[in-house]
Amino acid sequence: MSSLQVQGTHSQDSVTTDSDGSKVGEVIFLLNSLPIIEHHPGPLQRILSSELNAAGLIRHIIVDFGEIGCYEIKTNARPMNRVVPFTNQLRRLFLTGSVLNENGEDVWLVRDHFSVLLSTTPTNFRKIGCIHGTGFLNHEPGPIGNLDDYIRAASNEQVLLFVIGRMDPRILSRVDDLVNVIDYPRPTDELNRIIELLEHKWGIA
Repeated sequence: MSSLQVQGTHSQDSVTTDSDGSKVGEVIFLLNSLPIIEHHPGPLQRILSSELNAAGLIRHIIVDFGEIGCYEIKTNARPMNRVVPFTNQLRRLFLTGSVLNENGEDVWLVRDHFSVLLSTTPTNFRKIGCIHGTGFLNHEPGPIGNLDDYIRAASNEQVLLFVIGRMDPRILSRVDDLVNVIDYPRPTDELNRIIELLEHKWGIA
């Protein structure tokens, strides 16, 4: 798959309105070059087990493992909160290129590098880079916003795509906006706050 235009495991008819019939949006998470053993089980566990995911509002979850490659984990994958089963699954993925669930379906899919994915998104996607502080002055696409304010003001007509983790020039040149997440030092902390804000915004908390 060379773009993010294709819907994930949820169909186009998945939940798009809240309890009073108002339109709600969708979100995509791109996790970039996080230390595999130390950080990935936590962020993925948080995303997969969230009410946001149960409501069908997470379209894609994509993880860049650096030189190993870039993969998408299905949004209906079983959450893993322990390191050993998770690393065993990754070992199978990297050795064989495939991990199947109990129904014989692929859990992970090979994807292009983030910079390619970010350059092929539809016009209704809003690409957001999460950064710690102001250390990217030479590459910023614009002002750095406050995370809470940004999500509260975001349009429900757009798909929000959050890039979490390392921000290199190839990614920074392709995001639309930057938000400051300096108050959330770990990827799981960032995701907790983003998910909490979106669940509140869309009335599913």
